[in-house]
Amino acid sequence: MLLQKLKLVNFRQFYGDTTEIEFSTDNIKNITLIHGENGLGKTTLLNAILWCLYEKLTPDFEQQDELISLQAIKEGKRDCRVELSFEYESKFYLAQRNLHNSGQSVFKLFQIDSCNHSEVPNNTAFINNILPKDMAEYFFFHGEGVSNINKKQPGEKFRLAIRAILGFNLAETAIEDLKDINKGWTKELAELKNVSKEQSELIIKKSNNEDRLAKLESILVQLKADKELHNDNLEDVLVALRNHSNVNANELQHQVDDLTRRNISVNNKILATKIEKQCLIKKYGFVIFGQKLARQALDFIDEQSLKAKLPAPYDRSLVTDLVEHGFCICGRELKKGTAEFEKVTGMIEKSDNPVIRDKLKKSTACGSNIKSRMGDFLAELASIDRRFSEQDLEKRDIEAELADKKKAFSEIKVDEIQVLENQKAACQNKISSTDRDIGTQNRNVEMIRIDLQNIDAKLKRFGAEDVRISRLSKFQSFTEDLITLCATKLDQYEAESKITIANKVNQTLQEFSRKDFKVRLGEDFGFHLVREDGKPVAKSKGENLLLNLSFVSALIEFAQMRKGASGDFLVSGTTAPFVIDAPFGELDNTYKRATAEFLPKRSRQLIFLLSSSHWSGDVDETIKNKIGSEYILISHKSTPQNDKPEDRLSIDGREYVQSLYNQGKDATFVERIK
Repeated sequence: MLLQKLKLVNFRQFYGDTTEIEFSTDNIKNITLIHGENGLGKTTLLNAILWCLYEKLTPDFEQQDELISLQAIKEGKRDCRVELSFEYESKFYLAQRNLHNSGQSVFKLFQIDSCNHSEVPNNTAFINNILPKDMAEYFFFHGEGVSNINKKQPGEKFRLAIRAILGFNLAETAIEDLKDINKGWTKELAELKNVSKEQSELIIKKSNNEDRLAKLESILVQLKADKELHNDNLEDVLVALRNHSNVNANELQHQVDDLTRRNISVNNKILATKIEKQCLIKKYGFVIFGQKLARQALDFIDEQSLKAKLPAPYDRSLVTDLVEHGFCICGRELKKGTAEFEKVTGMIEKSDNPVIRDKLKKSTACGSNIKSRMGDFLAELASIDRRFSEQDLEKRDIEAELADKKKAFSEIKVDEIQVLENQKAACQNKISSTDRDIGTQNRNVEMIRIDLQNIDAKLKRFGAEDVRISRLSKFQSFTEDLITLCATKLDQYEAESKITIANKVNQTLQEFSRKDFKVRLGEDFGFHLVREDGKPVAKSKGENLLLNLSFVSALIEFAQMRKGASGDFLVSGTTAPFVIDAPFGELDNTYKRATAEFLPKRSRQLIFLLSSSHWSGDVDETIKNKIGSEYILISHKSTPQNDKPEDRLSIDGREYVQSLYNQGKDATFVERIK
């Protein structure tokens, strides 16, 4: 999406139908710069774009129910309009939203071909496909709010919106469609006639389980988002405690943090040791429970060997040869029916053969192995028990010291610290409660999936008798394999995307940040600054703003890189404009210059809405050769000037007055400079 032109008609302070801004679409001079002092309409321009595309306004936009120009209302006009022209995939579009006095807006989207305008069906879905509504505030935002992007990001919702920008929506839609198809086949199974009672009960149970599974997965998504929010809140409280002015409290909090980390570490070690001990049962279970049997078997073999019964006293081949030749080894003739013949042939029952000898060898070896492995088991068990005792002792020491530190901390009579401590405890309780809920729901999900596998296995057996069940079961099995394959590929692409985006952010931080740290991306694309050891870093407002701008610009660049990507699984990425109102407010001069340098490189189209305090100096020098379009906002006021400022601004040696008084109307107008 490349923005081409914005037109405002009686929208807030922009009176009349002459307000038009043409955005630069040049590859090199990709910046559109709009100058305006506070209150002249910069934030209105930003919100006009958001409102036109999504009927959405930024939280800091005041009096949101008063969008129609007051000057227009004075003249009896009762509506306003915003038009936005843009290019997408080499086609041109016009988005138009009208608001009537009734408070109800009407949105239309047209594709423009020469002079022809054809209305686009499902216009809202089309816009969301280009740039999802949930991501809009990250591409069209007020700079004073950008520093809170990561704090306010809504977990899984944020992740899904980013996946849409990266081109995942086609594959995700396919997965959802496959799930719906599977449900349809389950419904078709339920509608089969002349099935047995057992078959009918299985089909009904399968349908109910699928519905329960979908609900539980939705609950899990929300629980994970809640946990992320609680973790963020806890980190905010911990940072406040660490940075508290009370020296004793500060030192104690650092000690508590260190002991808490050590406690978590030793708990993980204890858990691993317990699991290792449990694994001994799998490894040596046959040894423990086979000891008595092995001992009895070996004793029996030894006893029978002494009695010359094992192996048998006669060799089977010898007896067989005597019978075949008809003579005993003593020379007597062996004829059928004689007592001698019966005596010799009766020896076969007690004779030995290679099979018996082989079994005897294996039995002896197995019994000996079982008896000898008992020593190995006892040695490993003793080693694990020693480690467990050491870890348990370490845990008790840590917990005792931690309890002492917490008690000392709680005895510091500082109201603010007490409040923070209460907040910390509340956050920790919420995290623990959410973890328990997640564990419970995960177990429920796993049980349902196992139950579904058992039901499917039983239905397949019935399929051998009923061709209808066999056909539908095969369809469902094939569809489930496709769902698993799609989900696996998406997870792989997402992991690769995170690495690419994190590398781009780290490249920016390494080049421009004063501190040596890196960004870490979480499962839901939540991003945090960490040191080399992985521990979180407390950030200043300026560093937080730099981090968030780096992240969004890296995301924009990566989506742009994927534009035109071929393949039948993911759709290509998108070119997204970056519209920022007052992005430099919390940055010092060094970070201002750094931001002004890397943003144009990362963004295909960059639109700055700047006051003189944000633009002059380092920013001006850094971006002046990259500006393709430039405008200034001029405010007309009907009131006398008195002592009010004229808001003069000097650009390229020419001076502009931004506030004019004693004018006929109260409105803001746009003047093009470049």
